Amino acid sequence: MTSVLTALGVTSAWVLPMLLGVPFFGSLLVWLLPRATTDLEASLARTVTIALLAGTVGLALALWSIVPSGVAMVDYSWIDDFGARFRLAANGVSLPLVLLTAVLMLLSVLATPRS
Repeated sequence: MTSVLTALGVTSAWVLPMLLGVPFFGSLLVWLLPRATTDLEASLARTVTIALLAGTVGLALALWSIVPSGVAMVDYSWIDDFGARFRLAANGVSLPLVLLTAVLMLLSVLATPRS
């Protein structure tokens, strides 16, 4: 599995930021959907939410499988004049919690009633 993901170019350098970006921008997308006045519109918001959270679970599983040493880190220079940097890290303790959070978010949406 790991060799397939690395052959596809999956690295923690983009998976970690995507784990933040997909739920954030997905929530903005669902927020911008029209207010649900019919069952069809409510179903659309629920379907979009489930699809985005399933993608988040997929990213978390990909991160879990491509990090052999148990440490994933991203460090980008952001504003050089101020010395500001964008840093994300997931180690042996937080990596399972990232996966648990992604799975629980998806399960919580799936468990909510549709009305």
